[in-house]
Amino acid sequence: MPVDLNEVLALVNKGRAVLDLPPLTELPKGTPGDSCRCVLARAFDDAILMINVDDIVLDDRFPETTILAFAQATGGTCGEVYPEYVSHPKVFKDFIQEFDSGLHPQLINNKLNRSEFRLLEYLSKDRFTWMHASIEFTVPDFPTQEGAQAHLNEFFERAGI
Repeated sequence: MPVDLNEVLALVNKGRAVLDLPPLTELPKGTPGDSCRCVLARAFDDAILMINVDDIVLDDRFPETTILAFAQATGGTCGEVYPEYVSHPKVFKDFIQEFDSGLHPQLINNKLNRSEFRLLEYLSKDRFTWMHASIEFTVPDFPTQEGAQAHLNEFFERAGI
């Protein structure tokens, strides 16, 4: 039986409350298999650095007490070595697996927002391999970094970014 999206939203809002973020009325759309643009990453805005199958990595600007409160509110646990790594509760793990497998198509959005384009522009300068792998659904394959950068520059210019 699929995860109850209302349960996912309720846990997201408990975590958002601890991080002083306003509650959401619905889960945002996201990109399956993309830890920076998945539903949960977008639901926690810029409060997290990364999300993966097992953990949410909170931004290091939060004190350890806030991270612990976030873990308690969402039903996760803090990492022993890196406390900012908060393990997912079962409902988040199940949701991620379902979403990545395409079970919730109403939440899929492969479009990048403006800040994500800016991030890709920045990352493309020094980390071509990562940038290329992350947006291969958006831009054609380029044999060189210069070709990809030229395409991105043209795209950003046309988009007014």
